[in-house]
Amino acid sequence: MALTRQLEHDADGALVWREVVESGPRRIGKSVRLRVSALWRLAHAERFGEPQLAMLVSKDLAVGKEIHRGAWRWSESRGWRVIRLNGGQEIETPDGDRWLLRAPNAAYGYDVGYGQVDESWDVDPQAITDGLEPALLERCSPQLHLTSTAHVRASSLMRRRLLTALQASDPNVLLLLWGARPDADYASESTWRAASPHWSEARRELIARKYAAALAGQNEPEFDDPDPLRGWAAQYLNVWPALMGGGTGILPSWWDLGSDTPAVRVVTGLGVAADVDQTWLSLGAVISSDRPHLGSVLRVRVGELDRFVSEVARIQAEHGVPVVIDEGGPADFLIRPLEDAAVRLQRVKLNEFIDASARMVQMVDAGEVEHGNYDDLNAAVLAAGWRKVGDRRVFARRGGDISMLEAVALALWGWATCGDVLQAVW
Repeated sequence: MALTRQLEHDADGALVWREVVESGPRRIGKSVRLRVSALWRLAHAERFGEPQLAMLVSKDLAVGKEIHRGAWRWSESRGWRVIRLNGGQEIETPDGDRWLLRAPNAAYGYDVGYGQVDESWDVDPQAITDGLEPALLERCSPQLHLTSTAHVRASSLMRRRLLTALQASDPNVLLLLWGARPDADYASESTWRAASPHWSEARRELIARKYAAALAGQNEPEFDDPDPLRGWAAQYLNVWPALMGGGTGILPSWWDLGSDTPAVRVVTGLGVAADVDQTWLSLGAVISSDRPHLGSVLRVRVGELDRFVSEVARIQAEHGVPVVIDEGGPADFLIRPLEDAAVRLQRVKLNEFIDASARMVQMVDAGEVEHGNYDDLNAAVLAAGWRKVGDRRVFARRGGDISMLEAVALALWGWATCGDVLQAVW
């Protein structure tokens, strides 16, 4: 089923899924699936109309080698060339199509058509966003395939992409998730069986023994988590800790009652932000209405940086408003390209960003602003939580990509604090 869904295509034969986010329990057959997916792509390169380069990135090269080596004998029996050099394993067809094994820090500088990331929970997000993803640009039917079993110490790479996929905020992402629901009855054997690809008495006894230890407060050193039950659920039920918490309801329950976007769109404030992995860029705005209207303007991947900068510059030139950015946040790398495009930036520091977070919640709660029913803004609100900074609090990013919420909050801060500049627009 996973292979069938991954290879869904349109009438022209182009794959419809740009990214596959996949998580299942242990012993599900992940290694075989990764191996078959890569070899199929090499064996059918003519379907893609260009030479194929598949790359397996693994946080542990020894584990990655086990996946790769399972294809060596099969490949050689078909006259394919196999290179077994540690850290540089390759399989190459007579036509020059290749499947490589590389460490995350060596995934740069290739033209990759199919990128695989194994054990994504422990892979540096920057190696993927700066290395592997840009390598997929301008390829025919490119795919990024991330796979991992849940882990309590997971980096932001898999946590954020899982949350984004669950919120269905990117129509080009296929989510394949097999695990117990966060609200499932963990004490029930039926839950254990449903989250297991194979069931035996030995497996039941192991899970039961580990569950009893977790209830007694005995932690597994591997998990290094203050909640033993959470570590147990990640290991044996494939429950991601990020999905057990998520957002904490920072805005009122009536937030989803969005209003229509004003017919006359006079922008009175702009804010830009990025997610912590610097993968997504968000542009939010305040639009003139009976009450200030909070709106999502543009959300694109970092690969469309030029388009993003161009659009920010165009809107500012048309409406004459400053663009607010948190100079200490994930979007700081946007400062130079924006200023190079003659965008006038209003930079804020942490204290001002805290003010922006508080101001937005207060104004939404008091009904002093309205908002549109934008999917990416709604998803950001759902993922957001709070984190303490001294005696105050600010939007927390641990639950997922909240960059559109941050962008809108910064736009609102700019509207509220730059009255002299905006008065002419009103």
